[in-house]
Amino acid sequence: MMRDASRCFDMANVLPWQIWGEAQPRTYPYGLWGFVVLTIVGFIYLFAMWIIGILFYRTYRLYPQRKEYKYFSIGITAVALFDTIHVIGDVLFFIMDDSRVPISLGADTVFYFYPFATSLSVMGIFIFYILVYTYGVYKLGERKTFDYVFYLLGILGIAFGLNPYNFWHMIKPEGVFDTKPVTGTLLLIVGILAVIKFYAALKTKIIADLEKAPVGLKRIKLVTWGLTLMLILVILMVPHGILATIREPWALASMVIITILKLASLGSSAVLIYSGFVWPSWAERLFGR
Repeated sequence: MMRDASRCFDMANVLPWQIWGEAQPRTYPYGLWGFVVLTIVGFIYLFAMWIIGILFYRTYRLYPQRKEYKYFSIGITAVALFDTIHVIGDVLFFIMDDSRVPISLGADTVFYFYPFATSLSVMGIFIFYILVYTYGVYKLGERKTFDYVFYLLGILGIAFGLNPYNFWHMIKPEGVFDTKPVTGTLLLIVGILAVIKFYAALKTKIIADLEKAPVGLKRIKLVTWGLTLMLILVILMVPHGILATIREPWALASMVIITILKLASLGSSAVLIYSGFVWPSWAERLFGR
């Protein structure tokens, strides 16, 4: 049934990129239990990201002079929004058993939802890293020549993440260049640079600020742990990208584990950084006064 639909869609006007009409779909690779586990973890992750993004925004409204609240609110909320769309795409992928999640928009037009949702999700991660880096620049109080290089890399990363030649979740047409390795490399570089800039701000400015605050030592530890988990997220991009190219059962099982670790790392990083910066009442209950 899916192959009959595939032939129909291959002849259609494909949105958002016509070149995707020449690619072939994949079937859902993780099975029922893989889908259940990923969906549960995904919803927990999204709940944490939305809550932390909103809390950062509410805190920024109370203290508009604190730029860290603004940057992390925008960055985390952007990731939460685009990853919500991505999770919807994953659910539809399981239901339709077609990685393109083709949605008919008329007699001769089809929209490939899941590849486009993945493009947005990758863009969200780039936006997050750019804002983390920007906070580091703001906190250090100066902008160096290399910072402009970083922003250029970030813009290139967004462009490569959105371009159609990544062929997210699809089998690319024969003889066509796949840009996923370039996108992945840019994601790794931009992520590492963002973590380094945040670490420089932490050592130079943030620790000194938090030391003056109540329970400063605990807050410093929370922000440091959050930064460490952010670095782990960046590192996990490497095996995730490699395993995505392997269709063996062991690789698929490993992909489920890596995906769970990535979601747990980013979600926990957001919670810990928020707790360290803001020290809300629930942080007091969890970590003490």
